[in-house]
Amino acid sequence: MKGDHGAGEGGTRCTVLWTEGQGEKEKGQAGGPRAGLRPHALWRLLDCSGDMVGLDTYVRERPFALQLVVWFLRGVSRVILANNPLSGALILAALLWASPWQGVLGAVGVLASMLTAVLIGQDGAEVTAGLHGYNGMLVSLLMGVFSSAGDWYWWLLLPACLGAAACTFLYSGLSPVLDRWDLPVAVFPFNIVIVLYLLVTRPDNPYFPHYPSLPVGALQPNATELNTAQPQYFRHARVFCHARVLFSGAAAGPYSEQ
Repeated sequence: MKGDHGAGEGGTRCTVLWTEGQGEKEKGQAGGPRAGLRPHALWRLLDCSGDMVGLDTYVRERPFALQLVVWFLRGVSRVILANNPLSGALILAALLWASPWQGVLGAVGVLASMLTAVLIGQDGAEVTAGLHGYNGMLVSLLMGVFSSAGDWYWWLLLPACLGAAACTFLYSGLSPVLDRWDLPVAVFPFNIVIVLYLLVTRPDNPYFPHYPSLPVGALQPNATELNTAQPQYFRHARVFCHARVLFSGAAAGPYSEQ
């Protein structure tokens, strides 16, 4: 009887341990994916922040077209001093939503500037970081803003491409000069190109007309202003001459009679 009791007690103990093990296993299977999903999602979210260096590693062995898309989006994000392709995609989507024509102009400017940098053999690190894209985008966007020809004026793509390409040459030329004083090139090429464009084309240009670039609060030029001011000037001059003759005649009157 004692042996049977011991055997029964051992079997009961084994049954309890097996049941507890199965319960822990089922709990692990039920809570394992949920418990591992949060860290996984967090790491994926962190991969999309910052400069997204892992994306460059991923596209390094991919076709050139895919690499160009990543460089393109980095160039768009550089407009807000960021270096994130996801930020560039959001900015471009917002531009296309607000004004499709402005979105097209901005995309053309970035592509023209970046392809020019690739063709003339600029530093690969600068190209992949989008440093040769944002100046071209700003130039093309401002050309569209100042243009008085309206949206979808396709001839505007010509100066947009040329201005964006000129930004690349100015960037490469200003970099060694400003590096001596530890100064960034920043948007110097954009400012130079857009000012020259507005000075050369003028508001009454038959092919690329644009609105007058005047500061806020400045008076509009009036062609009749000089014409209305001239008679008033001559009237004051005439009164002054009559008064001078009158006083000089009165003073010289007694001597003239003699």
